[in-house]
Amino acid sequence: APGRRGGGGGTTPKGAARRTADVPAADRTEDAYLQTTQAVMAVQDDMLSELGAGVGRLAEQARMIEGESGLHVRLLDEMEGGVESAAEGLRAEARHAARIREQASVCKLYIVIACLTGLLVFLLVMGFSH
Repeated sequence: APGRRGGGGGTTPKGAARRTADVPAADRTEDAYLQTTQAVMAVQDDMLSELGAGVGRLAEQARMIEGESGLHVRLLDEMEGGVESAAEGLRAEARHAARIREQASVCKLYIVIACLTGLLVFLLVMGFSH
């Protein structure tokens, strides 16, 4: 009959029903627990493998970023040296421009003095000639 254990019409072999019936319930529970634990551990192993791969990619990106930041630091250092020399050049040009400005104002004063001296001489000559 189809509903009976161990009969010819069931889907389990004859000996399988007897073997399950012969195993105590505590052992079956232990086996199920062991299988569940192993399945959970396999899933956790897969997750850890994925996590390890992610950490590896992250470490590689960190090394790349470190290399780029080192390059940027070197470039900034070079630029700083260039900026310092350019700033010193600008300061030197500003001092030179100030000297020229002072000399130009002194030169104008000499021209004014020369013109006034010429006018004085002209007026003296005109005053004595009459």
